[in-house]
Amino acid sequence: MSWHRIYRPKTIQGLHLTSVREILLQFMEKGQIPQVLLFAGPKGTGKTSSARIIGAMLNDPINEKVVEHQFFKGSKPKINKYKEPDCESEYNNRIYRGQSFVVQEMDAASNRGIDDIRELKERVMLPPQDGKITVYILDEAHMLTTAAFNALLKLLEEPPAHTVFILATTELHKIPETIKSRCSILHFQKANHEELKNALVGVLEIENIKYQDEALDLIAQRAEGSFRDGVKLLEMVATDGHVSLETIETILSSSVNNYLAQLLTYILDKDQKSTAELFEELRSKNIDEQFFFKSLLSYLHDCLLQNLGIKPGKPVTSQKIAHFLLKELSNIEFIISPISHLPLELKILDLINRAGGGSSNRESSNNSDKNPPQPNQSKKPTDAQPKQIKKGTEVKKLKELKKESVHSGDSQKLIKNWSQLLASVKQHNITLEALLRSAKPLGGVNGTAQVQVFYKFHKEQLENPKFKALISECAIPIAGGLVKIEYELSETPRNADLQESKQTNDLATLAEEVLM
Repeated sequence: MSWHRIYRPKTIQGLHLTSVREILLQFMEKGQIPQVLLFAGPKGTGKTSSARIIGAMLNDPINEKVVEHQFFKGSKPKINKYKEPDCESEYNNRIYRGQSFVVQEMDAASNRGIDDIRELKERVMLPPQDGKITVYILDEAHMLTTAAFNALLKLLEEPPAHTVFILATTELHKIPETIKSRCSILHFQKANHEELKNALVGVLEIENIKYQDEALDLIAQRAEGSFRDGVKLLEMVATDGHVSLETIETILSSSVNNYLAQLLTYILDKDQKSTAELFEELRSKNIDEQFFFKSLLSYLHDCLLQNLGIKPGKPVTSQKIAHFLLKELSNIEFIISPISHLPLELKILDLINRAGGGSSNRESSNNSDKNPPQPNQSKKPTDAQPKQIKKGTEVKKLKELKKESVHSGDSQKLIKNWSQLLASVKQHNITLEALLRSAKPLGGVNGTAQVQVFYKFHKEQLENPKFKALISECAIPIAGGLVKIEYELSETPRNADLQESKQTNDLATLAEEVLM
């Protein structure tokens, strides 16, 4: 039998979800278990286990007097509170395994119609043949039809004394308000890192298996708040009697951080070829596509929070780029495909295409030099599609300018009239002007202008030969000659208010601006 079934909690104290455990302990202390409960929360957080424990507790002989008093108005017991069920009892173990008639589980996803509820109403009128209280667990209760919910209303409002109803759902918003009003609702949240890790340690101690602390951290992270998923992963990597980080990285293919950083670099470089090669490597190493996709979103979200100062650490890219990529990539719908990672790969290649990227930066540059477009093949640029500067032509212009004059322009005059330079560049390339606008001119001396930039990617783009040539050409009329512009990379000041062009506020066209 799998570990996630063997090591289900069997007592209220044994529940790993702190918030739920504390509420149920309060019920026990008061000697009052609600007759209609609604357990709502994500998968694998202990809803069914908690329901079975309640069933075992209500039918354990140790609690017979408390049950008589609460449900059948019998004489008040000396100690009016519930005790934990006997974990060693075979009677209770049948309940824990889901094999007892006194705790009946019904899958509402496959028994969702009004006829199923009518049959249930007839069944609940019969008292239990074995035990005191029959506990009915309706799993995935949100799947019931409207007619079925209506038929269930009266039963939940006035349940027979010998019954307890526990509805379980992963989608609370789909439960009608009329049903919710008749239930005591317990919210099962995703387990936090500490709760998950403690649950894993408990299993390993019983199995007498050694482990690396970092390995359990990684499993807890991968489990995403689900105890069941965490224990499944643990069993998968503990095959050799030891849980190590190396084993997890091999079996779960969880060492993806390097791939995430590389992929972001390729996106910003508009490098289609390297992007496709990276996905080929992911496929060759059999890295799980859902895990990689979730890791990528988490990577970008961490960057967003770091930019906002909510999370510690240095962001790998700007807030705007992280925001844009999260917005675009989170809309991906995964479909069954014979090629793993294909939906994400196609989406990223599409983003690069929208940003004007070729098969790779290097290839595009080489091809443009060898095969310059003919005049009759050019397209008229629009506001959403800024003018593209032909690298070969602009580099040639820059070389000609250098021959005529070697940094003879007035760099200080250029700095003082920086807004004129922005306006001139904007006439040729709106996105390049946005990059310059986000930079900060510092000063000029001896034909050289110093400009401060705050992102490595911005610096690389501004130093790109084709953009460098265009900026130099636009600066000549303002400075009265050629000026050398040096870009200095600096950390973004916390109180900086970087100016941006109006186009950058529209996420629909942001691909052309953040990805250039």
